[in-house]
Amino acid sequence: MVWDRHNIHGRSRLVQAWLADEPDVRLENLPGYAPALNPDEMVWAWLKYGRLANLTPATVAELRDHLLRELEWAAFDGELLAGCFNHAHLGVML
Repeated sequence: MVWDRHNIHGRSRLVQAWLADEPDVRLENLPGYAPALNPDEMVWAWLKYGRLANLTPATVAELRDHLLRELEWAAFDGELLAGCFNHAHLGVML
């Protein structure tokens, strides 16, 4: 599991309980407060300035649907995700 060091991740009792029951899950903490080193920031930039740049949804629900569809598509694009990690120059074993 890869995440940044934001408090919301590790302080949640639900997350802590789940991790305690999943000994095979390995955590990789990304640098905190360093957007250029966080691959997730590259994904959001790809969405914001690329896939959703000219989107004009009529409702918040429509925006959410578009966002989820694009994130689902990105999840299956190994080259895109690898590119986000490579851009951040992180040596993470996948």
